[in-house]
Amino acid sequence: MYRRKFIGAAGAGAFAMAAAITASTSAAQRFSDVSADDWFSDAVNFISERGLIDGNDDRFQPDGGVSRATAATALYRLAGEP
Repeated sequence: MYRRKFIGAAGAGAFAMAAAITASTSAAQRFSDVSADDWFSDAVNFISERGLIDGNDDRFQPDGGVSRATAATALYRLAGEP
């Protein structure tokens, strides 16, 4: 259960590096469904600042699922688009 929610929030693998990153602009300012108090806000900052996963309009949908295509795209972008 924990792993499933965490992957949905962090975007398919980027969560491993996101734990140590503190972003300058909070996800709460960009997305209406992410608050600064959420445990996953640093992970959302990490992946949204790097363009790995952009969210939909002003929502990130942290409880939503991640499709195989979205996961593959995020990992490709994380690797520097080789």
